Amino acid sequence: MNYVCKESVYVKEVRQLLKDLKIKYRFNWKSKTSYALPRDSFIHVGGKESTLENFLSTVFHEIAHIFNFRDKKYFIYHNVSRKSVEGKKFKDNFSKVALKAERYTDKKACKLMKEYYPHVKFIPSYRSKEEVELIRRKCVG
Repeated sequence: MNYVCKESVYVKEVRQLLKDLKIKYRFNWKSKTSYALPRDSFIHVGGKESTLENFLSTVFHEIAHIFNFRDKKYFIYHNVSRKSVEGKKFKDNFSKVALKAERYTDKKACKLMKEYYPHVKFIPSYRSKEEVELIRRKCVG
């Protein structure tokens, strides 16, 4: 299996794209964890054992979270702060939109990635039973 390396031309292009979009970033080549902090226009992408398709799909998924925040799409999901996650009412509302927000984000990410890399297959997230259960646990826990 071919994994993307930090010296790849794709990684250099993505770094420039993120700068152009005014998105701060960190690529961690020792981690598999990726996330976005939309309020801060920041993404963290774990690149450990990541194929090109997986790496680019993840980057564009996290970029889409930033765009969704900026566009106020699924705002309860994208405007989360540490203080706001307390309380049953918040968790009930949050859990109702979490999976929808992630899937909406994937659709936006897929379209965006096709603009830049039409030859690379987008890999959607939160499709397996395990991934769906993970997002539900995150909402309840």
